[in-house]
Amino acid sequence: MKEDTSVVQYVELTRLYAHPGNPRLSAREDVIEQIAAQLNGRFDEAHALLVRPNGAGYEIISGHHRKAAAERAGIKQVPVWVREMSDEDAYMALALCNAQGELHPLEVGLHALKSGLSVREYGARSGQSKSQVDRFRSAAEVACPHLGTPDLADRWRHLAEIHAAPAWLWSALVEAMLPNKDDPKGWTVEATQKQVGRFTKLPAPPQWVDATEFAKLLLESKAKASDIGRFEKIAAECEETLRRAGDDADRLVAQLWRTIKQRRPKLISELEAICVAIESEQRELVHVRRQGDLLRVKREDEITARIARLRRNVSLKEWNDELQPDERAALLNLTADDVDPGSFNPQENEDIGWAMSSWNPVTGCLHDCPYCYARDISGQERMSAVYPHGFEPVLRPAMLLAPRHAKPPKEAATDARYKNVFTCSMADLFGRWVPDEWIKAVLNEIRNAPEWNFLCLTKFPKRMAEFDIPPNTWMGTTVDLQARVPAAEAAFAKVNAAVKWLSVEPMLEPLTFKHLELFDWIVVGGASAQSGTPAWHPPSQWVFDLKAQARAAGLAWYEKTNLWGHRIKDKTGEITKMGTPRTTELPLGLPVIGDSHELPEIFRYLGRATTANQKIEEDTKDLLIAADQVRYNRRRR
Repeated sequence: MKEDTSVVQYVELTRLYAHPGNPRLSAREDVIEQIAAQLNGRFDEAHALLVRPNGAGYEIISGHHRKAAAERAGIKQVPVWVREMSDEDAYMALALCNAQGELHPLEVGLHALKSGLSVREYGARSGQSKSQVDRFRSAAEVACPHLGTPDLADRWRHLAEIHAAPAWLWSALVEAMLPNKDDPKGWTVEATQKQVGRFTKLPAPPQWVDATEFAKLLLESKAKASDIGRFEKIAAECEETLRRAGDDADRLVAQLWRTIKQRRPKLISELEAICVAIESEQRELVHVRRQGDLLRVKREDEITARIARLRRNVSLKEWNDELQPDERAALLNLTADDVDPGSFNPQENEDIGWAMSSWNPVTGCLHDCPYCYARDISGQERMSAVYPHGFEPVLRPAMLLAPRHAKPPKEAATDARYKNVFTCSMADLFGRWVPDEWIKAVLNEIRNAPEWNFLCLTKFPKRMAEFDIPPNTWMGTTVDLQARVPAAEAAFAKVNAAVKWLSVEPMLEPLTFKHLELFDWIVVGGASAQSGTPAWHPPSQWVFDLKAQARAAGLAWYEKTNLWGHRIKDKTGEITKMGTPRTTELPLGLPVIGDSHELPEIFRYLGRATTANQKIEEDTKDLLIAADQVRYNRRRR
């Protein structure tokens, strides 16, 4: 139902509420008391409030003080004039209805500021001059952050003067202008104008400076206008210093600006303290880095010195207890530029006739076999330089390089033994105590020298199956007692090698195998005399029985020089060794040129100009090779 606007209406006070745009800074108690005293229990219609409908109630356009007086007088209903009006008209009416001087200039300025109208438009609609509205509005703009401050409204002229200063100085100037304990009267308008004149053209400090606090210090002469430019300069110089030093520069520069923006310095000294702290942190980093560099260089020098000392020999104890991972890696990755590479040892006798070279990148053993020839050799005084740790397990890093610089001799074309290298003849490469790194390093060098055959021998064959065996490796195990047979057969069922062989040396008892077909070759020998043990030659029957097993399984057979021990006395009674022909076959039907037994000239009778023994030997060799090839092919099928 449309409101009747032609007559005064009576409305409950509870349905009346203030317009949110009411420009008054605070209610005037003197006016409210005066109106309340005049009401005398009734509200004259001549003083009816001007309202507009708004929802379920009415919004007061004029009469805020009259409503408060009615509440104070206990009146429940008041007369009102109800008018329909737009928001814009209602807002302007708030000021126009107070044209009789009830609004303070600062209140007018706030009203004008919130109206959204230009100074000219507001002046035209309110009936005030443009210059007057401009001063009121300027004062209100400065006062906005300080509304509610006592005595502020009475100093609207001061506020209007302050408006001419840079905006970042307004709050500081307002606080300085108002009365305080040091200046009970506060500034005059003239004094305010003079102070503003000092800073009219002053640029704003950087955004990260606490401008409000800096402005206060500036007015108190605890800071200087020139500090504004110094803020930027000091921060820029600090960043340049950090970047020039380099150490962790990006992080520290980011930390510098993060700290500056968090702390918002108001004094040059505060900014300098931040810069000093960041620069000190970087200097400490530089110091730590330099110390680290020195320690690293020292460490590298120590490693270099230690590596230089250990290039020839590094004991198992040193390896396990003293060396760091980087030192171990360095020893396992030497090059010819680091050290003179070792070389293979040519065989000077037929003690190891199946290989004409030996190679010992690892030496020493912990098996403690009583008949060990290697322990005897390492303990000789003349060998002390080669074996400084005696028969303790040792890695010889320089010797690892030997295969890289060795080429098989021309004899290898007709005698495979010249391609064979007995590897670790002075050690058990696969002993339980040998570090995996040593074994892998040796196998890697073997793999990179395919022109050679490398023969390995161990009394711990189980471990051979744990490694990737290169294709040019002959893997063997020692079986001197029947107790070793099961372990050898079980291990070699898993070992993958080009040639699998048995070293029955010394043969200390009769041997019986169940799976001799797992192997390709068998070497049989006795024991040469050592410092603590006598020579030993197994009974012929043991040898014949084993050879029969080997032949049945298709194995190549090789007899060492210390296998047979027959002795005879010569005319002087001296015991001499009787030369016994040996079988010296190699696996895979590889060629072997045995000892030459030239027929003495005296036996060349009937005018035969032939070397009978040589002819017999050649025929026999051809037959043996052919037979072994047949057995080999059959076993492979």
